[in-house]
Amino acid sequence: MNTERRLIRDGHLLGRCLLASLTMLILSTAITTATPSFYPNEGKIPLKVQFSLPGGESCDSVKWDFGDGNSSSEVNPSYSYTRMSFFYPLCVCTLPGATVTYSFGKIVPENAVFKGVDDTPQTPTDVKVDAKSDSLDLQGLIKQGNAFYNLGLYDYAAASYKSAIQKSGSDPQILAKYGDILVGLSRWEEAKNAYNQSLSLKQDTDVLNSYGGALVQLKKYEESLVAFNQSLVMEPSNPGAWAGTARADLGLKQVNESAVAFKKSLDIDASQPLVWKEYGDVLLKSDNNNDAITAYEKAIAQGVSGADIYISYGGALRKVGRNAEAENAIATARSMQSKLYISNIDGNVHCTAGGAMA
Repeated sequence: MNTERRLIRDGHLLGRCLLASLTMLILSTAITTATPSFYPNEGKIPLKVQFSLPGGESCDSVKWDFGDGNSSSEVNPSYSYTRMSFFYPLCVCTLPGATVTYSFGKIVPENAVFKGVDDTPQTPTDVKVDAKSDSLDLQGLIKQGNAFYNLGLYDYAAASYKSAIQKSGSDPQILAKYGDILVGLSRWEEAKNAYNQSLSLKQDTDVLNSYGGALVQLKKYEESLVAFNQSLVMEPSNPGAWAGTARADLGLKQVNESAVAFKKSLDIDASQPLVWKEYGDVLLKSDNNNDAITAYEKAIAQGVSGADIYISYGGALRKVGRNAEAENAIATARSMQSKLYISNIDGNVHCTAGGAMA
């Protein structure tokens, strides 16, 4: 059986159905992780709309133009439309040496609404970036790069930090931040090199953990363990180093060792929702189903969501005979991903046309 379509009844982690139509390419050079948005886009007058600009606190100034002659300088304003028409909002973020302009589709206030209001966040239809860094000093470049990074515009952030590195020479903090930005672009080899340069100037546990994480992504598991061990020598109770060790162990197919390392990380800091989820996955691999259920419940309680965790959670519940709860978990997964369905014939997770297992 294709490993990307494992049986729910066997309790294995399943990939999510990913739809290209649900992932919006904001720029040809960058994909935002937290996209500006508003909701709802239509409804009965007075229509109250909530606007959001994640990362907007890093901007020198923000202007939301509501399209009806009114505006706001708040990062996340709410606004009520009181007359019928089509309104096209804009958001302009100003930062050192740059402006970012987000354009959106229409908002339609109506006298009467004959269908339910769609609260799906509306994301930008276009993003324009006007960036110039020639006149910026080192601090201006760093501020510009941080703002781009917080807005999810990683390619622009990388360009800002590359200029900052040229101006600063060798600064370990700038090199480490450059590595973080490259991670956002999944440029793992370059990120590894940036972290390595930073560490050659100054040893730091956080940078060691990031360096080890890049090595894990490059499948250089033995090298990553060296980095995590160095971090643990400096700080034995470092939860990030233990979690990194667990991921490296898992890459080496050392499932039991991975579970032990994840547990050590969580014993130090129990407020790591994604680590709880990873821990649950490892426990499920070794058929520690009740412990896996507990780990998934911790992850969900701390905010982890998505079809994949509920599928895994449902699989673990089914393996211990808690079938009604398992069905509820699978139903939750189905509601989160419209292109995912559970076959009544073979019990497998499938994608409808247009979906793809990831």
